[in-house]
Amino acid sequence: MEDISVSVEGPNGTVIARKKYKPGIKKRDLLTALQGLHGVGDLKDSEDYDIVPSDEVVDAGAYKYFPFPSPSAGDLSSVIVRAVAEGFSTFTPVIDGMKSMLLERLSATRAASRINSEDLESLRTALGILGPTPECDASSSTHPLATLLGNDSAGAETFWDDRYEVQQEKQYIKVLKACIPENANRARKLEWKSATGKTLRKTFKGVEFPVSASNDVVLCVSRYSPMFELGALLGVELKKKLTWQGLRQAEVEFYLWSEQSIFPYVQLITDMEHGGVAIYCRSGRDVRILTLESMEGVRRFLKEFGNSLPPDLGQDDWTSKRLVCPDSLSGPARKKFKSSGLGVNSTGQQQDTSQTAGQVALWSMAARWKNNLHDVGNMRDFDDFGDFGDDVLVHG
Repeated sequence: MEDISVSVEGPNGTVIARKKYKPGIKKRDLLTALQGLHGVGDLKDSEDYDIVPSDEVVDAGAYKYFPFPSPSAGDLSSVIVRAVAEGFSTFTPVIDGMKSMLLERLSATRAASRINSEDLESLRTALGILGPTPECDASSSTHPLATLLGNDSAGAETFWDDRYEVQQEKQYIKVLKACIPENANRARKLEWKSATGKTLRKTFKGVEFPVSASNDVVLCVSRYSPMFELGALLGVELKKKLTWQGLRQAEVEFYLWSEQSIFPYVQLITDMEHGGVAIYCRSGRDVRILTLESMEGVRRFLKEFGNSLPPDLGQDDWTSKRLVCPDSLSGPARKKFKSSGLGVNSTGQQQDTSQTAGQVALWSMAARWKNNLHDVGNMRDFDDFGDFGDDVLVHG
């Protein structure tokens, strides 16, 4: 008999614990057990629907539990209890407690995997996003996004087994590698990197809260392997089922990884069975969403993506003494997305890649020295290098 499997997720979307329960437990009892172990939180099923306390029996399957942030000393409930005990002699503690909770809510990091529509809209507004505008696969005459998301029917292809997505990493990386012709991969010196352990975090200008995002797999230029977010070309988010929540997650991943990469970046989300969605910047703040209606469409997209990359991308042009880092690429036609926090205007000003080349070389050397080619983290980790890091950032 299948168990009830619950993955407990932290604020950044990482799984911090896994619990198994025998079928037959009531929803109310399951929530009580999880709250006793991990504090108060939300329990959701595989389709992201909330599980509310009741005497109904929980069906076997996979569930996710999201504990709320630990309450602070100024937690509203404790303030109210204290106010009642003191006969409400003053309402100041209650008001202060409410302020504290509101500020905590505003400043709490929004993980891409859990971001809601309201917070995403705030992020879009602050970034000046035009859209995102839906596009279609060239072979389609409709906008099939709504049909693709939440599709419960059997796909034309079968990929997943009962394990979690991350446990099938070797299989999906193998499939993704096969989508880009080997000769194109060698000529352009590309490399697929597992990105499940890499979390990017940033507070964009004009947004009251920081956002964080990871990825499942990232395709980068091999030269930047030690700090692959710098040379990221394509990120892939893998889901057993495509949903609107997953699409919101992929959009946030696009903004964060685009800002870290020096190249025009594309974010892809796919279920490996029905199709996928690609997100990229056409120009300026014009963000596009391209629906790929089948896995054949995903493979065709990836093949064109790989073949369209310049062979010398990310390498040094010894004639101009500049890094080959074009502001725009084809397949799909896109430009580097630049957030307002980068200090560039909305017309997409070309960055000085001669300075970037020097920075990249020193960053790579520092990464090898510090962590023996292991993960250095993202750009804020460079603070650990002290004055040496400051000199690189200023003088390149």
